[in-house]
Amino acid sequence: MLQKKVSDEIILAISACQYILKRLALQDCCFHPTEMLAAVGLIDGRVQAFRMTSAGEPSTSTAEEVVSKRAHKESCRAVRFTADGARLLTASADK
Repeated sequence: MLQKKVSDEIILAISACQYILKRLALQDCCFHPTEMLAAVGLIDGRVQAFRMTSAGEPSTSTAEEVVSKRAHKESCRAVRFTADGARLLTASADK
């Protein structure tokens, strides 16, 4: 049962990323270590976070935007959650 749950979560994550990628000029993406959250860094300097959800089946997953912030003047080239998931770190070439 645990293996099926993990497989479903992986499929959900992939489906949500595909949904996100269709909408954004993505530079980088990362996943929260314990929650179904994905963060993305965008070419326009914004950082967005999405909560991934499923309506029963992994193939019906969606991503609800929970955070959108202009973090950098130039493109946000890297996003990473800390190991405990408490913070989201970003990097850019801007000064």
